[in-house]
Amino acid sequence: MALLQCLSHSPLMDINPVSSEIDQAVRMALVEARTAAAAYDPEICVIFFPDHYNAFSYKNMPQICIGAKARTVGDYGTRIFSLKISEEMALAALESLLEAGFDPAISYDMQVDHAVAQPLTLLFQDPSEVPIIPVFINCAAIPLAPLARSWDLGVAFGNFLRSLGKRALILGSGGLSHDPPIPRMSNASVAQRERLIAGNLGVAAEDEAARQARVSQFGRDFAGKRGDVPGMQDLNPVWDNDFMDRLGDADEEEIRRIKNRDIEEQAGRSAHEVRAWAAAFGALTAFGPFRVEDRFYREIPEWIAGFGMIRARSY
Repeated sequence: MALLQCLSHSPLMDINPVSSEIDQAVRMALVEARTAAAAYDPEICVIFFPDHYNAFSYKNMPQICIGAKARTVGDYGTRIFSLKISEEMALAALESLLEAGFDPAISYDMQVDHAVAQPLTLLFQDPSEVPIIPVFINCAAIPLAPLARSWDLGVAFGNFLRSLGKRALILGSGGLSHDPPIPRMSNASVAQRERLIAGNLGVAAEDEAARQARVSQFGRDFAGKRGDVPGMQDLNPVWDNDFMDRLGDADEEEIRRIKNRDIEEQAGRSAHEVRAWAAAFGALTAFGPFRVEDRFYREIPEWIAGFGMIRARSY
């Protein structure tokens, strides 16, 4: 048996204010997600997630990495805590993926940012007590694996979870359409290239605070000038909802048809984070048929996010 919860994240959730209607809608959706997670009381959890040049950078950028030990970094004011990971379980998952034809890396000092800290804090009263295996998927740095590879990764991980005979909670953190002004190696300045290689961790506190303040301002500018901010693509609710439809219908064939260039051109450079959702739904299909129990979506330009959530359960 498995329960799935996919949800968007945004570092600006607790920084940039939104309308009362949006705020209330998001809070109500999160209450329902928390209630469902608590009632399910998972015995094991996996979270598929991206990174934002914090734990992983061009100094070392694997396509897949499993955390045997992990802790949050507290970016954008998120909580700092250690994840509750069974080393034995993480290594068993690693071995299972290797046997399935994947080549994951392993980390005994995985430092995870708001992509992990935020959903765990939103879903659980004490996120440090959730038995979990964190699975990083590269969603930001060239070269990017095809979206279909994330689906297949999820299926392989789902087979591992199913073999445990435990109540499994499958989390996918990221997406949907968003295009924040993150430089790429191909067009970055010398200083930006150095940051992309070294990553954001370990920089002077005042420099990191200034960077986060710039991101917050970008969100406010984006909300005020929708579609007219140089270098930033507008949100695409049509694409977002179509993608959610495909996942909810378990339409693997259509998911496989989505190319990297399609994601970027229609939903923005950071929409590649939907790989985490594809992996999560791939994992759920390993448990057999499922039904979607809840679905939520709002455009939230203040957070630079097409903000969505889906909850589904195998039967």
